[in-house]
Amino acid sequence: MHWVSKLTRAAEEGRFELFYQPIVPISGNAVGREHFELMLRLRDESGLLVAPAEFIPAAERYNVMPSIDRWVVRRALDRLVHRMASGVKPYTIAVNLSGTSLNDERFLEYLIAELSAVELVPVRCAFEITETAAIANLGNVVYFMRELKARGAISRSTTSAAASPRSCT
Repeated sequence: MHWVSKLTRAAEEGRFELFYQPIVPISGNAVGREHFELMLRLRDESGLLVAPAEFIPAAERYNVMPSIDRWVVRRALDRLVHRMASGVKPYTIAVNLSGTSLNDERFLEYLIAELSAVELVPVRCAFEITETAAIANLGNVVYFMRELKARGAISRSTTSAAASPRSCT
């Protein structure tokens, strides 16, 4: 339970951060636009980075992840719009979503509204759902993915991988 208050305070104090990791083909033949996966990190009160494995399970258990995922989506889209407006070469971002967000009846509506509010090609966003969440919420995931696909966004199920993220600043 102590994580609930820590996460609430971190959100109020702006201590969540997004990092990115390039997604590159194994063959080394990257053609077209670049792809990046966004990853969430938390700075503790002393300024040290906290790994997601330390706080996400508690955020999911106590139903805090839907609000965190909303923050991630808003920041990711803002950053994408800003970067595209500055003339940066087109790229795609992959945003990991929590299984608990898929069970939040209002999350899909929020996501669709956010995508509709920004002026960018929807296919520049990929929303990833872990296989574990997909299996546990199969009906919700299928509906969620169909709705996003109908609006031009990419949605896919993934497995977790180790990463060397860089800050999105």
